Amino acid sequence: MIHLRQRLRLVWCKFKRLIEFLAYGLFDSLVLFGASRVPRNSNRVAVVNLKLLGDYFLWLPFGKGLVAQLQEQGGKVVFVGNAAWIALVEQHFPGCETVGVGWKRLIRDFRYRMRVLRGLRTLGVSQVLHPSYPRDAIVEDAVVRAVGAPAIGFDAGFPDRPGIDLTISNRLYSHLLPPIPGVHQSVRSADFLHAVGSGSRAFPLDLPVPDLDERLRARAFFLLSPGASQTYKRWPVENWIKIIRRALECNPAVSCVITGTPAEAALCRRITDALPERRCLDLCGKTDLSGFIGLIAHARWVLCNDSAAGHIAAVYGVPSVVVLGGGNFGRCYPYPESAPVNRRPVCVWNDMPCFGCNWICRYGGTPPDRAHPCIERVGVEAVWAAVAGVMDGAILEAPVSNDHGA
Repeated sequence: MIHLRQRLRLVWCKFKRLIEFLAYGLFDSLVLFGASRVPRNSNRVAVVNLKLLGDYFLWLPFGKGLVAQLQEQGGKVVFVGNAAWIALVEQHFPGCETVGVGWKRLIRDFRYRMRVLRGLRTLGVSQVLHPSYPRDAIVEDAVVRAVGAPAIGFDAGFPDRPGIDLTISNRLYSHLLPPIPGVHQSVRSADFLHAVGSGSRAFPLDLPVPDLDERLRARAFFLLSPGASQTYKRWPVENWIKIIRRALECNPAVSCVITGTPAEAALCRRITDALPERRCLDLCGKTDLSGFIGLIAHARWVLCNDSAAGHIAAVYGVPSVVVLGGGNFGRCYPYPESAPVNRRPVCVWNDMPCFGCNWICRYGGTPPDRAHPCIERVGVEAVWAAVAGVMDGAILEAPVSNDHGA
């Protein structure tokens, strides 16, 4: 019965997505019909990456290698990125022209979608490089379609999407790389570099460190980021409270800073209210993107769920502990030894036979404010063992662990 429920959910997801794909596709066709097009400039190349902030940092070493190769060949790079983090491109990729696209707004605001798609049609690039894996047809492939130049990308869609959207969208690509299942994103990014002629030259990262909030410049602190892109990926609040209390008891001179998006304010407040006031600072929703990155870069260590905080910590070489579920285990976390980061996160998880479900959970009926079972079952003692190891400096090269200590 459990497996039947999972199959029914998958069928519903695919049917719903098919209707959306057809509706957006018709709208896009009407928008782009007769839209003015700028002649292609052979020196202009578009790099499209619209994923979330954590995915951007995970791809960043390879992105720097890709853009450097294009610029060495005399190319003018137009970076089409997620509006949530497009400002970082000016720091990380000097000399690139940037175009920000709001992912959610592109779906919800049809006037915005029309304006963006028509604007992309005027970029005048000769080629589109789209290294994202997997591809989203309604947003990412719609952007590639609007740019209107020969494209290179992966032949890989999401498992909960109908096959027809990938089949149709594949026609936008002049060259499709075969899917690479069961590997970390860094392996796919290296494969993309090789396919476009850049070898596997991921750049070692030495990024500028943003300034720290004045209130924290004289304080030693560790960071907790208890949120995630989806509620079901959040380890229970009461567990984080237990971990933070023990960490503060073991480190009398260290404070805890809690951060997150404005939408996570209530979540962070629950944790703050349960901890000593003078030892805990709630900055949820009170920092901009640069401030958020600065907090991570200056922290003694970082604690988080499967979210951007762990990827940013890896880039800046900050020790981190990440609580994982099994939805797409291995795609982004845990990091392989080959990953070109300054410090791999320590990951903690509880093995279950359903790992790899792509978050189509076979255990239906999970309340909207609860984590999926694979995350709820990660034990406090397992996470504390990882945190204690990081605090003591015992984990230098970030091995992975699970709830059984393996």
